[in-house]
Amino acid sequence: MSNQGFVSRRDVFSILIKDAVKIIAAFTKESSKADGMAASMEGFESLPIASTYPWELFEDEARRLGIDYQKLGKVEAIKRVIAHQIRQSPPDFNSDETNNKFEAILHIDPVTEIHAIFDSIFRIIIPSDSARSFFRIKGISEKLTGALGWYLWFEDRPGTYLLELIEAESPRKWATQEDDYSLESLFSGHFRIKYFPDDSDSELLEKFSLSEQIVRTSDFFDTTGTPAFGASTEMHDTLFMVGNLDVLQSPDKRFTEFFLNAPDHWVTRHPEGFEVMSESNAVILAPGENDRTAPAWQLSWWLLDRLIMLFCFVKKTAPLCAAVFEKDGKVFEIGRDRVITEKLDPTVKELNLATIFMVSDKSDEVVSDVDGCIAQLKEHRFFSGALLTDIQKGIPAIDRDWINSRWWHAHHMDVSLEDTAPC
Repeated sequence: MSNQGFVSRRDVFSILIKDAVKIIAAFTKESSKADGMAASMEGFESLPIASTYPWELFEDEARRLGIDYQKLGKVEAIKRVIAHQIRQSPPDFNSDETNNKFEAILHIDPVTEIHAIFDSIFRIIIPSDSARSFFRIKGISEKLTGALGWYLWFEDRPGTYLLELIEAESPRKWATQEDDYSLESLFSGHFRIKYFPDDSDSELLEKFSLSEQIVRTSDFFDTTGTPAFGASTEMHDTLFMVGNLDVLQSPDKRFTEFFLNAPDHWVTRHPEGFEVMSESNAVILAPGENDRTAPAWQLSWWLLDRLIMLFCFVKKTAPLCAAVFEKDGKVFEIGRDRVITEKLDPTVKELNLATIFMVSDKSDEVVSDVDGCIAQLKEHRFFSGALLTDIQKGIPAIDRDWINSRWWHAHHMDVSLEDTAPC
């Protein structure tokens, strides 16, 4: 997948620093450079940066500079990080560029915008015993290292899911009208879905690669069924991956879209054969033999199904539409040099599910151009060359493959949130 156009957490930090410099310069343009800088930094707490942006954007830089945020506090640590950056690249207080002091600094952080879509839901559901029981959630834990994400455990699924935010992108254009609905006017984030089979589920575990089987039954995993602390950074990113989830949201948060993409079976093979050492013996694959046949779509859809239910319940909404696309899939051939080659294979189908939601506090608000929204689906990168196999507008009479009628009823579910802790 190309990274073109996407913004990493480090990129967001760089953009943020530049905008902080512009704002400080704009606020102090009438003062001398020295006096203006001092006044601006003294009033830093009144700027939106420290309270709006997650600490993770500044954490690496603070650590690099030796700033002890636990002793100083995060606001002071952020202040010192920005002060250091400004000393390294002082702003030009006479530049016309500083005139634009109303630049939309609150809208440059796609990481925060996309992360908050699920984080806000989890923070409402998890404190509630009733909600956790109803949705059969055993637990949700934030990922502590690497990319932002969550581990999710369910009562009716023995393994563990990992949903992690890999990339995020700001809108390429800002919507100027309420009905301006296009992919270019939406925040977008790319999530990776991983599934760690329970080590007692031998039938499913055997569908994962030999390497994954060995890692899963090793000390890399702890008793929670997730990688032990620090072990995730030692594992290759492709291990246990089963699907991709793109999430898009309009700047006014009225529209949200979920795009799920996964092969029906994630197949890898070794054209030249493969040998790997387990704890007791060497395991050998014959040349061209499949190493992995994980039911990726089924596992990925299962998680999205639960996420949609939670989203509709908390946001009191229902899908405007849901559409299923399909096209020929790929297998992944791994050479002895570990170079991975993708090859089209008609025995593998790549499936895609798109769902669009409107969230509004106006009970009488309707979308007049649902067909226009649906037309936008085909612009998404997953659907290039794909065939539309099913579509649903309005409440379905019965469940169909990959379209759950309960999505349209989740907002009416009688689940008490009285035991939810205040956010």
